[in-house]
Amino acid sequence: KTQKVCFSAIRKCVANEKLKLLTSHNVLAHAIANALKAHSERSNIQADALSTLTQIVWSLPASARQMVEEEGCLQLALNAMEMHASHSKTQESACELFVALSYDKICCQAMLDSDVISSVLMSIKRCLKKSQPKPLASGLLFLQNMAVISLDDVAKAILREENVLSALLRTIQTKSSNTNLLISLFGFLSNLALHTDVRSRIANAGGVEIMQDMLAAIKNAQLLLLALKTLLILALNKTVVKTLVQNCCAYEVVAHANARASRENPDLLLISLGLLDKLIDTEVAANQNEVASGAESIALAALGDHPNNKQLRSVAISVLQKVSE
Repeated sequence: KTQKVCFSAIRKCVANEKLKLLTSHNVLAHAIANALKAHSERSNIQADALSTLTQIVWSLPASARQMVEEEGCLQLALNAMEMHASHSKTQESACELFVALSYDKICCQAMLDSDVISSVLMSIKRCLKKSQPKPLASGLLFLQNMAVISLDDVAKAILREENVLSALLRTIQTKSSNTNLLISLFGFLSNLALHTDVRSRIANAGGVEIMQDMLAAIKNAQLLLLALKTLLILALNKTVVKTLVQNCCAYEVVAHANARASRENPDLLLISLGLLDKLIDTEVAANQNEVASGAESIALAALGDHPNNKQLRSVAISVLQKVSE
C-alpha cells in the first residue's frame, strides 16, 4: 500500500506543469528502480512502478536515457515481463514504457541491442491466446514505432514466429468492434507491410481479403484511413493488386471512403485516391460507372477543398484523367 501511494504521488507530481520543474528525475528514476528490484515477486507493484516510469518519461523526456543507461530499467522491465508473464497489467505497463522510450534515439538502439523486441513479441503471442486486448494494443504500438527505426529487425522477428501474422489477421475478424485495438493493429501492419517478405506473407495468409471484407464495418475515420493505407502499401505487391482488382476493391473504397473523405480529413482523401489511382484503370466490373463517378467525386473534393496541397492535387488529377478515359 505504501508503494502504491508513493507511485501515485510521483505521477501527480510529474504531471503538474509547475511541480515537475522542481523535480529531479534522476532521484525519481533511481527510487523506482530500487522498488522494482526490491519487490520483483509482486506483480501489482511491478506494474505500478513501470507505469510511473512511463509517466516520468512522457513528462520529463530527459529522464529516458538515465533510466536506460544508469538505472538498468530496460532489464528490470524485461525481468518483470518474464516473471509475471500471465499478469496482464504488468505486460501492458512494460510495453507502454517501451513505447515511451522508443521516441529517444539512444533508447531505441539500446532496445534493438537487447531482447525487448523478442520479449514484446512473446507477450503478444500470449495476449493473442488469452484474448487480452490492452497489453496486445500496447505491444503492437511499440513494434509499430520500432518498425520505423529498424524495419528489418522487426520484420525478421515477426517472420521467425510461426503463425503470429495469421493470428493477428484473425484478430481483425474476431475483434472487429474494438476500435482502439484495431487502430494499433493496422498502424503496426501498415508499417510492417513496407517489408517485401511481410507483404508476401500477409497476402499468402489471406490478409488482403480479410482487410477488404471489414471495410464496410468501419465507423471510425482514423481506423478507415489506416486500413486503406495498409491495403495501399500491400498493393506494392503485384499479386495483391490482382486480388484487389478481382474483389472490386475500388468500388469498396468509393463506397466507404467517399462520405468521410472531407475537408477535415485530407489524409483520408490522399490515401483513398492513392489506392484508387492504383486500381481504377485496371478494375473492370459491372459497377464500373459507380466506381468512376465516386472516384471523380472524391478527386474533385480534394481539388476544391485543398488547392494548395501539391501531393493531393497530383494524385487527384491522375485519378480524374483515368476516369475520363
